[in-house]
Amino acid sequence: MSDLRAHRLLALALLIVTFVMVASHPLELWGKLRLNGPTWLAVHHNLYVAFGPVAAVTEPGALVALGTLAWRERRRGWRWAPSALAAAAVALGLAVWASFTHPANQALNTWTAATLPADWTSVRNQWEISHAVHAALVAFALTVLLSAVVRGGDTSRKDIA
Repeated sequence: MSDLRAHRLLALALLIVTFVMVASHPLELWGKLRLNGPTWLAVHHNLYVAFGPVAAVTEPGALVALGTLAWRERRRGWRWAPSALAAAAVALGLAVWASFTHPANQALNTWTAATLPADWTSVRNQWEISHAVHAALVAFALTVLLSAVVRGGDTSRKDIA
């Protein structure tokens, strides 16, 4: 396997792990919207304990891998564009997370069932909607990168570095 193919595989693997995590949130959305405040908070405090540490490695890792892959592919005609577009989508997803999800996390991580504020649903909605937007951006990045591989960008003789 060429170095460039290994680089693509690493970027794809990191992006897939990131996608699996972020896609879980919108898939849970309809069920979680039916929960009362204390139950929703208990789910949040207990279900997502591993997400932060894993995502702190995989998502920035995917961004770096995609960005450096685009840089390496810059002289290969159109082949740099999917990696660059995927990197931009991941970067935008991280910006959504930092701007909307992280502040919501900071607020609700201090709450208990006894201290749940009356307007808890506004923070819940910010958390849930920002995760859905984040997931859509990562899904787009994964689709773009996979479509480039499926189109054959990974098998051309020019790719063998």
